[in-house]
Amino acid sequence: MYTAKIVSIKKDMVQATQIPFLDVEVQILDKKNKVMESRKFAYPLDTTPKQIKAEASKYLAVFEDELKTAESQKATVELNKKADATIKAIEGEME
Repeated sequence: MYTAKIVSIKKDMVQATQIPFLDVEVQILDKKNKVMESRKFAYPLDTTPKQIKAEASKYLAVFEDELKTAESQKATVELNKKADATIKAIEGEME
């Protein structure tokens, strides 16, 4: 189980254009509060707290989906290795 935590929020400005924005840092934490990933987001100054929290929730959902995909791919790689070994063993007996 993972959680998304907003760890900083401040006003900042794009140097080149002098356009202000909200600079928000969100961390993904595991159940022991270990930081798994950290990312910064930029929002217009009129962004509401509700919108920022919703985006943090989306970030968490994407993180969890990517973990599931990686685990699934790892299992598939292991199955393919076993299948290759089986093929090799049987082909060796066929000669």
